[in-house]
Amino acid sequence: MEKMGFKIDKLDIKTKTLFNKDGASIVQEVDIPFPKINMDIEISTDASESDLIEVKKQLAMYCPIAKVIRNSGTTINENWTKIN
Repeated sequence: MEKMGFKIDKLDIKTKTLFNKDGASIVQEVDIPFPKINMDIEISTDASESDLIEVKKQLAMYCPIAKVIRNSGTTINENWTKIN
């Protein structure tokens, strides 16, 4: 993020995923096997709060993995915490 004028020193992401195992268990076809992902994101940065808002917006727009997951019907809940 140096091109945005700040540095990210550390980024720690923990996830909890809701998994509908019916498809993997061959019980029934499942349209959305992972209906919800909760992400707890800890970031150590010199970015301002307004910079972090912009980072969150940019990541949602450009992260290819998040786009594929969201477009599959999965809801991603992000809980950001700025740490020092």
